[in-house]
Formats: sequence, C-alpha cells, structure tokens
Amino acid sequence: MLVYWAAGHIKEVLYQMPCFCGCDRSKGHGSLYDCFTGLHGIGCGTCQMEAVFVFEQLKLGKLPAQIRQAMERGEWSVNLSEYVNQHYDGYSRTRCVSKPKADWPKNATQPQAATRNSIRKD
Repeated sequence: MLVYWAAGHIKEVLYQMPCFCGCDRSKGHGSLYDCFTGLHGIGCGTCQMEAVFVFEQLKLGKLPAQIRQAMERGEWSVNLSEYVNQHYDGYSRTRCVSKPKADWPKNATQPQAATRNSIRKD
C-alpha cells in the first residue's frame, strides 16, 4: 500500500506526530508511527490521511514541529483517492511487485494478504 511505503520512509517523523483517530485510547498507540507498525493503518482513513500529510509536508521542507502544529490545527485532511491516482503509476513501477487487479493476467493469482507475522517492525 502506498501509504505504508511512505510511512516507512518517514518513521522518525511519524514517531513525533499525534494521531487523531482515537487509537491512542482504543489501541494504546503513542504516536502516528504506531498506526503503521501493524495492520491498524490499513483500515483507518484518518491515519492514512495524516501520514500522507506528514510525507507531503516534509517534501515541502517543513520541520516536524511545524507539521505537528498544522496537524493540531486540523490541517491534515487529504483526498486519498486523488493522491493515490496522482502517485500510484510511478509507485507501482518502482516499488510494487504486483499490478492492480484489473491489469493482472487471467492466469495470475492474487497476492496474499499481509498477516501480523509478515509485517516488518523495524
């Protein structure tokens, strides 16, 4: 997933960011980084938007403290569908081993879903 790829490149900054989905209370998460060390981030649009926001702000040269302040002001909303559509083509050519389902050959099998044991925690 594109968001997990981005999160993997900015771990040290995600660790400094709050998450506003409520996972701190429901899952015991201490930062936005925790949302992407397991499977929580796969199903949480809030966490995905926050991670993309942080990734894009870093690309613009913002410092972690500036990004955190913007997040606390509620400026982290991102249109995920639009973001993925804009970036997926380049991402799939450089990072993915499989193509989107519509492009798979008829005899291909679907990739296996990630399991808790297959998620890297480094």
